[in-house]
Amino acid sequence: MSDSTLSNITPLSDHNFSTWKPEISALLRAKGLWRIVNGTAPSPKTADVDKVAAFQEKQDKAAGLLALSLSSAQRIHIQGIEDDPAKIWKKLEDVHMEKC
Repeated sequence: MSDSTLSNITPLSDHNFSTWKPEISALLRAKGLWRIVNGTAPSPKTADVDKVAAFQEKQDKAAGLLALSLSSAQRIHIQGIEDDPAKIWKKLEDVHMEKC
């Protein structure tokens, strides 16, 4: 699956959370990153630097995909949490579910 798949997702705006959410979550699932985003993938509790690095790389990929799927106006919501995909997801849900 190429990264061009992201171009098929309409960036999140103030008015499309209900369509953006299933699209981006499907993409994250297809890339094996969904559990990182929804917070169910435990961070490795090990001294194995390779496992820790692999987990951190998945976090970076997930956070990057989420950030790239936002309109420029939505990026304000993730300032200060850009490196934590679980916090990004929660923040976006909180902001947009409040509007519903």
